[in-house]
Amino acid sequence: MPTTSTNVPALRVIDVAAQKVIAPPEKCEYVVLSYVWGARGPNAFSSIFPKVAENSLVVTSTLGYKYLWVDKYCIDQNNAHGQIKAMHLVYGNTQLTLIAAAVDDSHYGLRGVGTRHRQEQQSACVGDTTFAETFLHASDTLNASRWATRGWTYQEGLLAKRRFIFTDHQVSFPCMPSP
Repeated sequence: MPTTSTNVPALRVIDVAAQKVIAPPEKCEYVVLSYVWGARGPNAFSSIFPKVAENSLVVTSTLGYKYLWVDKYCIDQNNAHGQIKAMHLVYGNTQLTLIAAAVDDSHYGLRGVGTRHRQEQQSACVGDTTFAETFLHASDTLNASRWATRGWTYQEGLLAKRRFIFTDHQVSFPCMPSP
């Protein structure tokens, strides 16, 4: 079971209601976003959140959490090395990791959140029988995504104890085995 933010040195989180980066309150329960930045990379820092972060704020709030950690905004660039050394604590102490597997760019968003709908499952009725398209298992989709090709996001997936995986077709919640 995850613990709380007090175990993570120099942690900063986004307050979902205020939509600003803050030092976490005592015993902060937070959600983490794991995604691919895309071509614009780390130099495209802006005070306006890209679609994937905006959608993650909505998901975080909908699930009843008040704080979200997004690397691009929550790692203090003046102490990035110190925070990076503590990534196992950031991911080990989160309540949940949102994995944006359908995303090749931070401006894509999460399918099924906001205006970007998931691709529909096709079906056809023949007499009394309904035939429905089946989707790939979420782990297959995840493994075939750009997300799985990046060392940073691969690490995030390994360290995450609870994961919501957003693909173009579905959201899955695979449980990780207890140590």
